[in-house]
Amino acid sequence: YFVPEGEPGTPVDLYLVMKPGMWLNPGTLGSFEVVIDNVGVFPLTEAGMISKVADHSVAPSDYVLEQNYPNPFNPQTEISFSITKKESVSLQVFNLRGQKVATLINQQVKAPGRHTVTFDGAGLTSGIYLYRLQVNGFSEVKKMVLQK
Repeated sequence: YFVPEGEPGTPVDLYLVMKPGMWLNPGTLGSFEVVIDNVGVFPLTEAGMISKVADHSVAPSDYVLEQNYPNPFNPQTEISFSITKKESVSLQVFNLRGQKVATLINQQVKAPGRHTVTFDGAGLTSGIYLYRLQVNGFSEVKKMVLQK
């Protein structure tokens, strides 16, 4: 809950701390809705106040595989992805020779929304690795760097 100082209509700067499972959706008239853990929508008024809470889910409209963070990493990094509906998901890590070095998610059914997995490369050598997300015919690969 945020109450700005000053006269009504005074512009305010609003800063949000984004956590895993939280993103912004464009609202009406230049406002935004804050979506937390895919279960609540909190519309922000122009004054920067949360106006009400609606109990509905907002799923992403496309499959998304995000760049891992941090990158380069040592020895752990987080890999995030979004899916549009409840589906079976695979997330694997490969070396540049195409050899699988880790299976982070193996055909597990995940709910729609954003998910984050921690990858630990402690047992691997420094170098470039590829991670691949596969969901319902969708496949995307990204590159990450382990730097010890």
